[in-house]
Amino acid sequence: MRSGSFAPANRFVRPAAVISTRNYPRPRYGNTYVTNNVTIINNNYHYDAARYQPHVARFYGYQSPYWGNHWRYGYYPSPVLSVGVSVGVGAGFGFGFYAYTPFYAPVVASPFYYDPYVPPYVPEARVVVWPNYTVVWDDGPVYEYIPTRHYYEYGDPELNYGIGALALIYRDRNVNVVADLTGSGDIGIFADGHYQYSVNSTDFRQMMVDDCRATPTVSYDLVSVRHRGPIAIVKYRHRFRLHDGAVGVEYQTYHLTRAGDRYAITDFMTDRVI
Repeated sequence: MRSGSFAPANRFVRPAAVISTRNYPRPRYGNTYVTNNVTIINNNYHYDAARYQPHVARFYGYQSPYWGNHWRYGYYPSPVLSVGVSVGVGAGFGFGFYAYTPFYAPVVASPFYYDPYVPPYVPEARVVVWPNYTVVWDDGPVYEYIPTRHYYEYGDPELNYGIGALALIYRDRNVNVVADLTGSGDIGIFADGHYQYSVNSTDFRQMMVDDCRATPTVSYDLVSVRHRGPIAIVKYRHRFRLHDGAVGVEYQTYHLTRAGDRYAITDFMTDRVI
């Protein structure tokens, strides 16, 4: 578990330290802006936090002391993405609908909320919540993946390719293979074992590309693979460098379903290491 104080707003990319309508749309009530995760000031410089509660829906994720035990606010400039990130979404990210603060409009936590180098929220209008949607994340016998052998030499070649491609995405920031792992349907998003919402595969693909390009991955290690029929469950441990030099850890688990000659991501879950 990370510990430490919440970083001031001017350490982040959008919202900026200066409060202005350029950084925030005009709120529904008055001329109110967020200065950090706990202080909300309106145009008369009165504190009005009761009226401006976070609008984040359904998120079961852990609120780390790294974020001050509050909802995330903004994101850190990427140390590995050489251009664009510090000047705004249009120049640096493929997904064009990120939200930077939970205080203005109804949002959901991004599939990559635990990675501090991408914006943390997605508008509710971009997702759908399916009633009673569930996934069994430990189904099927253990599958032996052998990274030292060519993917077509043993077992299920298409699954072997998919497992290896996931590692390429984060270890090598090879965004070209992301399209090989995403189909055309919705992808269910889970956090810490709980279903959050579903997002269309195009949006997910763009956010995954953003995340693997911006996050300074230290290692991306295979933890387990389960396989039954056309279904596979692949779990990776993602270690990445934090802005202060420490190493953050999360688990990323993919529910893959065979579609023709490949396996495509149908569900995605992150688990924060506490």
